[in-house]
Amino acid sequence: NNRHQITINANLNSYRFLITLIHEIAHFEAFEKYGRFIKPHGKEWKYTFQRLMLPLINPKVFPEQLLPLIANHFRNPKASSDTDVNLS
Repeated sequence: NNRHQITINANLNSYRFLITLIHEIAHFEAFEKYGRFIKPHGKEWKYTFQRLMLPLINPKVFPEQLLPLIANHFRNPKASSDTDVNLS
């Protein structure tokens, strides 16, 4: 029906939920801006994910001790934050 839907597991902690939600919104925005032939976790998605996350990487959103780990992860975000042992 040409409608988009984002679903996220309900068992995530609030920080992982937020990162996962932004991850999925980045897929939608990259698809809308660059078209359907981009790689799912390619440069267009990475740029979009970084741009959406940047305003959230602050102590009003995440605890101070997580900020360096999150900032490091978003220098080159992977398809899954689970692959980043330090962030997980």
